Amino acid sequence: MRRAPIDARFLASLGTNYFPLRVRVQSATQVKDSYGQTTFTWGNVTGMVGIPAIAVPATQVELKGGEYITTDITHNVMLNGYFPSIDPKMRVLADDGSTFDVTGVQHDPWHTWTQLKTRILS
Repeated sequence: MRRAPIDARFLASLGTNYFPLRVRVQSATQVKDSYGQTTFTWGNVTGMVGIPAIAVPATQVELKGGEYITTDITHNVMLNGYFPSIDPKMRVLADDGSTFDVTGVQHDPWHTWTQLKTRILS
């Protein structure tokens, strides 16, 4: 078995200095309103609240379509911990008010952190 290049105890000791955000992971549930329209409600995933994290901007692109301009911004969000149940249908809410739609998930081979590829569409 290979040894991790970064000991999990070291990541845990970084605390708020390296992971300044606290995030919660949410998943969507489809519900039908009184008119039969499908809507989504978001709820916190059990055990995924208050996770130490850091968000780093990756790209920003402005898309023009007629009279509208859409900004597509991506971030890499690193979670201090191994969370194998996160999938691209979820979103992450940070304590600073940011909301990130998850588009991809990566884990380190030693199960010490989870990196999310995310997107903010505005």
